[in-house]
Amino acid sequence: MKYFPALLFHLVTAQLLHGFSDETPQIFPCLNAKQQSVGNECESLIKEMASMSYIQSMSDCIDETEVEGTEDSSIKKICEARFIRDSFISYTDCYFLKIGLNSIDTDPIDLKSFKAATIEASTLNDSDKNAASADFDACIAANYSLPFVHFSFRSEQIPESLRNYTSEYNRAFKFGEMAPTSAIVAFECMISVLVQNNCTPTPESADVLTRQIPFPKKDYMEDKLMRCMNEDYNWFNEICGGLTASYLTTIWVQNCSRANEPQRRATTQLQMQGEVDMNTSCRVGRMRQIREFTSDCLMHKYKSVGDPLLYKEVVVGQSKLSDQRKAAAKASFDLCMAQNLTLPYRMFPHDLETIPGRPIFKAIAALCNAIFSIGHQSPTLQMRAVDCASAALTLNGCDEKTSTKTAMKAFRNLIGVDQDLEVLNFF
Repeated sequence: MKYFPALLFHLVTAQLLHGFSDETPQIFPCLNAKQQSVGNECESLIKEMASMSYIQSMSDCIDETEVEGTEDSSIKKICEARFIRDSFISYTDCYFLKIGLNSIDTDPIDLKSFKAATIEASTLNDSDKNAASADFDACIAANYSLPFVHFSFRSEQIPESLRNYTSEYNRAFKFGEMAPTSAIVAFECMISVLVQNNCTPTPESADVLTRQIPFPKKDYMEDKLMRCMNEDYNWFNEICGGLTASYLTTIWVQNCSRANEPQRRATTQLQMQGEVDMNTSCRVGRMRQIREFTSDCLMHKYKSVGDPLLYKEVVVGQSKLSDQRKAAAKASFDLCMAQNLTLPYRMFPHDLETIPGRPIFKAIAALCNAIFSIGHQSPTLQMRAVDCASAALTLNGCDEKTSTKTAMKAFRNLIGVDQDLEVLNFF
């Protein structure tokens, strides 16, 4: 079930370190075969580490970072910047270990050995090597500012053909306000002076390399629902979805009714046709496990475990709703939590007709009720708090600025999620 994060809430884990195939041109063509090999080896290693550790690293970072109840706060940016910096630290650790005849010291940095293993061992001619070596010394002695900028040393001397690459590289790999390590500075100085001394790819190769960079979205929320929320709200759901998938892999309930393998229609369709018992099917039983773990995770991320009122204050407080609508949303939450529980439990616990705005949002809520149904099983307090908060925001105009195009895309994606989640019925 290692593919499950892609099925849960269409989680897409960002690839924060770029990698190239064997056919991709090298960014530094003057590096010799060993240097190219070491760079590729360290890059592959860090890519693998990043893909395996992203979700857990982000979860740990959220837990260690104070949640601010403001619409402008972004733990996502803080944590992703830390993850990128940590990945660069791991890369330079690998590079300094392997690039020389012996491991090159990094504390303090053996700059002489590093230059010998990189600039002096490159295929540059002697004149360019001498110039690059002198530039390297000047770069090491120069001051840098925060936030750290890659290729910042004498950036005006970067060849025109590489300007777009360095610009997009900086957009993709931000350290935030965290300072680089001495090893990162040395590595950055090395690559900066190389490109300034005739170690650059052709303009055509530079364009290929630029397209390989995993460009982050300029607006993370552009294709998301709940437009009144800051990006942490949706991102926390994605991280908790990934954690849920990993955690539940070995503890799925087994005392349940599996669907017939050939009959691979979504459970929501079968339920509507009366062909699946929504109280005993494996999907319904396992969906409760998913919903319980995810809700517990969200409450934990918002530092409000066991305290629905605190969760309400933080989540609604982060929204971009007006003060009047925030007050109304908090009142809606209180009413939702106070109402008597009726079964089967619904993710959106109110009459769909109370949802304001275009009909598509009523359709989305109805589809969520079906897809994430836990049948006649009782929800936990945390599940109710998470659902009541989401419902309260929806009832008070959170999707008012969500485009119809985005809403329709979300509806289509949910249909795909329904099909994907049908795997819960077959193991």
